Amino acid sequence: MKNDLKSNLLLPKVKISKEIDICGTVNVVAKQKEITNPDGSKSILGTWDCDPKSRNRLCWTGPNDPVIAREVHYAFGKIAWSAGQGWPTYYVPQPLNNYDDSFYYPGFPRHSIVLEFGGIYSQTGNMQGGDRGNRATEVFAQVNDDQYGDNTGVFTVNITAYSQS
Repeated sequence: MKNDLKSNLLLPKVKISKEIDICGTVNVVAKQKEITNPDGSKSILGTWDCDPKSRNRLCWTGPNDPVIAREVHYAFGKIAWSAGQGWPTYYVPQPLNNYDDSFYYPGFPRHSIVLEFGGIYSQTGNMQGGDRGNRATEVFAQVNDDQYGDNTGVFTVNITAYSQS
């Protein structure tokens, strides 16, 4: 099922309140890079296994080759992470429907997976989504939490289409 980009434009786009990088950024290299079809279209471009303890900077081949995008269409693969002791293992991108202003992204549900690109923050609550920012930037993936050191597990981000313009 193809996700319509326009359906995600009503999602909240908020500025994070925290200037400090509380969880540390890690570079995550793609398992596969763009696949160009004979007609010039592109299929699954990249797959990244992300660490819920960190802000994950998505890179193609290494830290000097970050994904740069203004518009991103994405789908989640494996999701199996926990927010620490006493929290269950989550298997969906938006396991809770409540908010906490002390969390990294206060305008998004607690423990949801958020993608950051194009000067915006995108969170769909579904297994796939897409959004368009206002400029081309590096792409990051992160869970919305208030404490990152005790998080465990993994979540996989697949970028299925992107544009820098």
